[in-house]
Amino acid sequence: MEGQENHKPHYRTLEDERLTADEMDEQRKRNIAYEYLCHLEEAKIWIEACINEELPPTTELEEGLRNGVQLARLGHFFAPTVVPLKKIYDKELSRYSTRGLHFRHTDNINHWLRAMEEIGLPSLSVDDAALHAAIIAINEAIDQQIAPDTYTALQNPSAMLVNLQLGTPEEYQEYLYNAKDVKAENARNKSLDPDSTYEHDVYDELLTQAEIQGNINKVNTNLAVKKLNEALLSGDKTALLEMLQSPALGLRDVKPANIDFYAQSLLRIRQSKPEDDALNKEDIQNAVNEANLEADVEYQKSQTVLLVNQALAGQDPDLLMKSLQNPVVQLTPVHSQVGQLYLEELASMRSEKGEDLEFEEIDAALQGILAITKINEAIDKGDENETVEALQLPAAQLNDIQPEQAFHYQVLLAKQKDKKAEESDDEAAELWLEEIQTCVDKGNSNYLEGIKISKSVSAVNEALAAGEHEPLLTALSASDLNLHSVTGDCIEGYQASLLHAVEESSSQGETGSGWMMNRLKDNTKFFYNMHTNQHAWTRGDNVIKDYSLLTRDEIQRIVSEVTAKYDREMLFKANENLITKIQAHVRGHNARKAYRDRVDFMTRQLPAILKIQLQSYVRMWRAKKAYQERLQYFRDN
Repeated sequence: MEGQENHKPHYRTLEDERLTADEMDEQRKRNIAYEYLCHLEEAKIWIEACINEELPPTTELEEGLRNGVQLARLGHFFAPTVVPLKKIYDKELSRYSTRGLHFRHTDNINHWLRAMEEIGLPSLSVDDAALHAAIIAINEAIDQQIAPDTYTALQNPSAMLVNLQLGTPEEYQEYLYNAKDVKAENARNKSLDPDSTYEHDVYDELLTQAEIQGNINKVNTNLAVKKLNEALLSGDKTALLEMLQSPALGLRDVKPANIDFYAQSLLRIRQSKPEDDALNKEDIQNAVNEANLEADVEYQKSQTVLLVNQALAGQDPDLLMKSLQNPVVQLTPVHSQVGQLYLEELASMRSEKGEDLEFEEIDAALQGILAITKINEAIDKGDENETVEALQLPAAQLNDIQPEQAFHYQVLLAKQKDKKAEESDDEAAELWLEEIQTCVDKGNSNYLEGIKISKSVSAVNEALAAGEHEPLLTALSASDLNLHSVTGDCIEGYQASLLHAVEESSSQGETGSGWMMNRLKDNTKFFYNMHTNQHAWTRGDNVIKDYSLLTRDEIQRIVSEVTAKYDREMLFKANENLITKIQAHVRGHNARKAYRDRVDFMTRQLPAILKIQLQSYVRMWRAKKAYQERLQYFRDN
């Protein structure tokens, strides 16, 4: 008992020295204070047993009762119809703890007084003598261990005991007998302690009224818990609700409308316990609290679904975002700045369904939109690891994601995103699920194409190294390699030219690494190691080109050259006589043409030639004549 160690009562004996009047008065006051605290502690225990709540310590009890909340709860215990819980002012003490007493706290005191009057208690006190006599009679009946007699004694109105239930005398007898036995044993132990200042009191071995009421409440509570467990296991929700509302349990916040949630929560906790371990009162209260939260969440969910569908029907993005951001229902987080985007997506889903969306459908859609947002953010960052991680989000519901193709996914997605931004003239344009899946499928398809081509090219290089014609022709004719102009008649030429190309290439760099690079149909580079079957989409530090290996493009070029040369030779051999005739005809044609050209020239140019020759002859004759005349002149003179 709190405070007893410092306020032990002392009653004067013959061995005490004579005290002065002041000392005697002081001693009397201390004894009265101690007895008051003892009775206050009894009252505290009794009230706690009645209302199933813990009260403040005894030294603080008077101050704690000033707000009347506990007294009003006690009144509810006595007369729930006179003092319903909803009438109690500040029953959670939130107002009192922050601002102190309020004039309305006196209402609680009045409720308690009315409850006392309702059950017939005197307005100020009860007959203490009758109470003590009734309590002593109960203790005597307990000692006799005759359950019906004990039950009859408990029913004595003077004992002021409440909530006695029919059909439970054996349980009351057992609990009260054990409690009385323990109390008597404790008293005997104290009396045997030589260092103790123990002074015997009649109630040291008798149960007080508060202790008797407390044990009655325990029996009632245990019986109610037992019945509740039976109702739960039998699936009887009516009986279950009755037990949940039983005053013996004193459960808080039980709402009949939530009975389905209570049943589920109780059953869940019951199944989590060992098979023979039934629910206790704490388990039941926890289940009620948990079920109330679940019921509230379900209600909030239904309201959210209603508002979301209203927003979709009215094309109201503001109402939609407000509804989606309700923290209670814990929907997937949304970005308020793109409300129109959410409106369009959800409205499209609602239109396809032809009726209102359910909560799960709304949340799944939000998860999908969030996943798509994360994918686009990862694409913009350019980190292929973050991109493939986003692609693997369950909410995205993308198919056949292969982490080893992360780099290629990033390249394809970035190109598609840039293309979409250019076509839509919107730099913030984002890829949607179908576009992302298309890029993923293309990446996987490119991988398969690259593997097929690379293995076929590897087969050609291996056949060259083996030096045999038939394996080489088989490798060159492989459908996955898709070479054109391959013919078996040129196999020797193919082998010779390919080997010559290998020799030339090997002299240009390192050999033996096994790495080669082939281009796919869309001109994408695909790196492959024929020794380890590894592949890569970019030339990293570990990808070292093997110059002894020919690529598909090099093989195609050589095959085309050899086949073209062979075709020319075959064409010449097949048409040699015809070619000779053609050459003769051409030469005759050319000779005749030259003759005709000469004749034509002579025909067109001969008159001019004759004229020129005649003019030349006349000029020569004149010159010769002038010369002779001049020579003769010199001779004559």
